[in-house]
Amino acid sequence: MEGQLARNLEDMSRSSDIKIAYEATIPHVFLQSALDHSESPCLIYRQGHVFENVPYKRLLNLVEN
Repeated sequence: MEGQLARNLEDMSRSSDIKIAYEATIPHVFLQSALDHSESPCLIYRQGHVFENVPYKRLLNLVEN
């Protein structure tokens, strides 16, 4: 997984002091999910009569930008 947010999450999760305080935040849960399920659908939306999905990897890229 590329991107500064993903690298920061990996660095923070290595430190047990930060992990305890950081683990329960919404951004952490999202980033961890993006790392664990990068190709899985994160969002599903309707475009006309067709349902489309946004995988975690794409949404993480959008958030980082």
